[in-house]
Amino acid sequence: MPRSSSPSSSSLSDILTDVESFDPESSTATNSNPPLPPTNAFTALGSIPSRKRALVYVGVEKDPKRPRTSAIWVYGREVRLENSTNGQRFWECNLCHTRLTASATTNAGTHLRKIHMIKTNSDSPTPFTLTVMDQQLQGVEQQQLNNTSLPQNLSLQERLVRFVTICHIPYNAITSKHFRSLFLCSPTATTEILPYLPTSHNTIQAWTQKEFDKSQKMVWNMLKKSQGAINLSFDLWTSPNGLGLNAIIAHFVDSEYNIRTILIGLREVMGEHSGENIGQTVVEVIREFQLEASLNVFVLDNARSNDTAVYYILNELDLEDTHLEDHCRLRCLGHIINLAAQDFIFGKNSKEWLKEHTAVENTDDLEEQQKSWVSQGLIGHLQNLVSLIRSSPQRRQAFRNLAGGDSDNKKQNLMVIQNNTTRWNSTYIMLNRALELKDQIQVYVNNCLAKRDSKGQIADKPIHKIAQLSEEDWLSLRALKDALQPFHEATMLLQSNSKEGFYGFLWECLPVIEWLMQTLENATNSNGIHTRIGLSANDA
Repeated sequence: MPRSSSPSSSSLSDILTDVESFDPESSTATNSNPPLPPTNAFTALGSIPSRKRALVYVGVEKDPKRPRTSAIWVYGREVRLENSTNGQRFWECNLCHTRLTASATTNAGTHLRKIHMIKTNSDSPTPFTLTVMDQQLQGVEQQQLNNTSLPQNLSLQERLVRFVTICHIPYNAITSKHFRSLFLCSPTATTEILPYLPTSHNTIQAWTQKEFDKSQKMVWNMLKKSQGAINLSFDLWTSPNGLGLNAIIAHFVDSEYNIRTILIGLREVMGEHSGENIGQTVVEVIREFQLEASLNVFVLDNARSNDTAVYYILNELDLEDTHLEDHCRLRCLGHIINLAAQDFIFGKNSKEWLKEHTAVENTDDLEEQQKSWVSQGLIGHLQNLVSLIRSSPQRRQAFRNLAGGDSDNKKQNLMVIQNNTTRWNSTYIMLNRALELKDQIQVYVNNCLAKRDSKGQIADKPIHKIAQLSEEDWLSLRALKDALQPFHEATMLLQSNSKEGFYGFLWECLPVIEWLMQTLENATNSNGIHTRIGLSANDA
């Protein structure tokens, strides 16, 4: 179906900028062509009165007649409510911005000691003095905390649990003498931190379970106080230890009108990954958090098993009368774009070829795998060459030596990237890196072909079996990479956990689809239906 005409030079960012700046009041749009919705679906919520937003604190100038000798002022400042009539003042922590009454120093000192593990020596009449090392460590830690948006009012126990779980640290690493020696860098750590570090890995395990239970209750309360319905998405993932897990994500607006995306379940799928078994794990989590009455839609990829899973969930929870399957089963646009990209790369029969190729990949027959890729033309030839370069430490080392001698520092130690039929944009990424390292690839191939055995035959038999890429082939690969670039751009734009109404929000979907279809039609028209790019664009 023909698309509305638009300049072929329009980029995706230009299109979305136009939508973002659209003003319905100044528009001359008629009723037959209604104005686009506001870019941020939650813009109107920003005007809802909030007690937290209404309280504005301002700093208080220090009175020169009243010198502050307490150490709490090293870590905080004195503030008051703007336009306050009673003159009440507060102490505000510089580390976590907690505010406490400033009538006495006891509360502030207790806060610093329990929350931030800082001894203020409040009994001493002289201000507490930080060592140079303490100040440096505090500055670095504060900068890192700000950069990672980590809550700053965490206890030592909470910080250790986060470190262990997020960084995948073994429990017994915390009891290691090498880990504990890190704290010897600070003179005060030996008395303020080391005595509180656990001496058994069982303690860390118990702490982790305790923090998990506490966090789960917080999530439960947050879901119960959500403003409006709760949407779910879920997808399968294979853990490093080989478990088939289903990750269940909740998307909602919390009580303070912040957009939230939270993992609420990570359950092992028992047996085959059928729709019923996947749905069972979701039902367990829904019942655990008592979300039956709050459910709205499911955002999932296009796998047929997900259709079955949604039907199973609605039937199991007796929601089939209030939730029509076709209405509450939304499809992931990123996955749709990926399917279109697969048709672009592998043709209209991409699904059948990928199924056959997956069966071949599960075998150890390298020759059959290469034959399967050869059927895909230039993409297959490049894939086989990249796979061969990455096939052994010796080949990787030989290729890196070539890249390391490049005058361009950006190319030194770069490695070719292998395609993966199930990873989005992996073909585009492979092409992009291969074109960047084209000269090194050519030199590597020529060096391998030049090596001879004692009989004068080519010593590197595998490289000899792979079709060599000509200059014309490289030009075709570059054209293919450029043609795949819109898919990559659209995918990257629509994936995010943004809380500001951009990068993946519903208002962006239709303009992205329109732009992508127009781009593909332009590619078909400019290249011709019988060319490789034109035919691929038509298939997509």
